[in-house]
Amino acid sequence: MPLVKRNIEPRHLCRGALSEGITSELECVTNSTLAAIIRQLSSLTIC
Repeated sequence: MPLVKRNIEPRHLCRGALSEGITSELECVTNSTLAAIIRQLSSLTIC
């Protein structure tokens, strides 16, 4: 059975506004970006 070849390009990883009261802006952006990457990679297994 041949494997499916996919072109993968991350999209819209760091979009969104920060909530009020965030003390560490870098940590918040890093966490949300990592979560978006994981979400996009996990969507590949659904196809």
